[in-house]
Amino acid sequence: YDLAELNTYLSSGTIKGINIFGRAISLFETGGYLIIDDLENHFNQEIVSTLIRFFTNKKVNPHGATLIFSTHYSELLEHIKRNDCIYIVENKDKITITPLNDRMQRNDENKVQSFKSGLIGNTAPSYEAYIQLKKSIINKVEAIIPSPVRP
Repeated sequence: YDLAELNTYLSSGTIKGINIFGRAISLFETGGYLIIDDLENHFNQEIVSTLIRFFTNKKVNPHGATLIFSTHYSELLEHIKRNDCIYIVENKDKITITPLNDRMQRNDENKVQSFKSGLIGNTAPSYEAYIQLKKSIINKVEAIIPSPVRP
């Protein structure tokens, strides 16, 4: 089969998995870096967790290959034991990058709860921004499609 035809038979997640795990295996043999934007895109959480565990397992990864990834799912951070290898990217008035160590001194603190509660910082859109967007969409839709006449 021609590799270009894989998308006819396989899902985009399966193709991505073959590609990423193949590259990871090569790196486990030699060391190096694997950089992935939105690691969770096209993968279920268990596949992502497995990949992270492989990179943190010294028997699987004896040459210290490094996985560098971005994610929107704070739940993935529970698979990473040390806070000094996690960085938070925020967009306040400008984009900033802060080591998680600066916000959480202890490795045993619950990272997921800290993110979701807002203790870590502006890592998700604010509720006010959500409401403003929702109102804007409603106004646009109502301008195009008039509301039904109510008695």
